Amino acid sequence: MSRIFAIGRKEFVHIFRDPRIIMSVFGMPLIQLILFSYALNYDITNIPTAVLDQDKTTTSRQLVQSFSASGYFAIDRTLSTEKQIDDVLTEGADKVIIRVPAGFAKKIAKGGKAPVQVLIDGSDPNTAQTAAGYSAAIAQFWSGKVVAEAFERRGLVAAEGIQPIEPRLRVWYNPDMKSVNFLLPGLIAIIMMNIAIVQTAMAVVREKEYGTIEQLIASPVKRYELMIGKIGPYLGIAIIDIILVSLVGIFLFGVPFRGSIIVMAIASALFIFGSLGLGLIISTMSSSLQTANQMATFLSFLPGFMLSGFVFPIRNMPVVLQWATYLVPARYYLSILRGVFLKGTGPSILWPNILALVIYSTLTIVASALMFKKKM
Repeated sequence: MSRIFAIGRKEFVHIFRDPRIIMSVFGMPLIQLILFSYALNYDITNIPTAVLDQDKTTTSRQLVQSFSASGYFAIDRTLSTEKQIDDVLTEGADKVIIRVPAGFAKKIAKGGKAPVQVLIDGSDPNTAQTAAGYSAAIAQFWSGKVVAEAFERRGLVAAEGIQPIEPRLRVWYNPDMKSVNFLLPGLIAIIMMNIAIVQTAMAVVREKEYGTIEQLIASPVKRYELMIGKIGPYLGIAIIDIILVSLVGIFLFGVPFRGSIIVMAIASALFIFGSLGLGLIISTMSSSLQTANQMATFLSFLPGFMLSGFVFPIRNMPVVLQWATYLVPARYYLSILRGVFLKGTGPSILWPNILALVIYSTLTIVASALMFKKKM
């Protein structure tokens, strides 16, 4: 233990005497979390929309106002002719065009069907699909309202006969359906994996570049003692980083925390321990700081970002990639974080993911110790 503490103390000195390292391990996680939380947003609102109202009646204006009042469509332009439609969609400034044909109000007054054309720019499939869904929902709601008012004017009640099924929706865990509640736990996993691997990837290779590796080789420190001593300081720093970014997410972005702090602490320690071990493997394999940095960035950010389920659902990936995701530790940590933050999930459900992190951290630490050779 005395040798491990000596290595850990030496690594602490390396970290805290360099302001750049302090900034990267404490400042960068917070900066990345805030930037990504604001930049990555699945909530699509205020879609730029143009209107071509060829009816110009009170009824047509009420329909257009229902689109504007929804908050999903931002009407910023009024067209006068159909010839402008192609130019507007080609220009790309407006993604949706609502066209109300002439005679719209008369058809409604007679109780007939009054078509409304909604033209959508499909170059952005995500926005187009969302706009189509919102348009259909608003039109259906407005149509039901018009039918009910027509029945009331005639002294009738439009109830069971018109809409026999009354859906009552209730969204659990994220009732406001805020994308930040879904994204932020994933960001914690991705950012912490990147920081932990990149920083520890420099640990052994730094000794090579500074010329102090010979002292470690000549010392009585064993391989596993060296690896644990190297990991210790970064493990403590990473835990502090997780606490900081979690508090920022809870108090700045309003993300709920419904689970157990103990479960999150255990899972976080295992995930960070394994990530640090992977960083040490990279460090022992690299001959320069530049090589170590490039390998660490490639092996931490890309798999964690693309194959963890953070951005793309795993079930939608090809089968080969679905199997590959089992090798990405961020997949398990991400599931734990979302369960702990949003659902209050306990260890009885999360234990397979926790077990996977135990195996991952054990393998990486053992591998890093075996790969370090105490010889020139």
